[in-house]
Amino acid sequence: MNAKTYSRKLRNDYLSKVVNQLIDIRLSKGVTLEELNYRLGVSDYLVAKWESGHKSPSTFMLYCWAKALSAEIVIVANDNQPFLN
Repeated sequence: MNAKTYSRKLRNDYLSKVVNQLIDIRLSKGVTLEELNYRLGVSDYLVAKWESGHKSPSTFMLYCWAKALSAEIVIVANDNQPFLN
């Protein structure tokens, strides 16, 4: 696997994990897609496209998404993972 392919895989894995956690939070709080679109000030169905993987939110929109759900995104060091060179 070349560096570009590996980088794309890491990005997709990261986005998938974050988006899945945001979906779980949204559902646990009983927030509808329509309500979340409204809170974020985005067009209809955009959050659904993010949640289904048809579109990818920017880092800033991930931050806004979390804030709209009264959550935050935290990066935690994983000491079990080797450093990449």
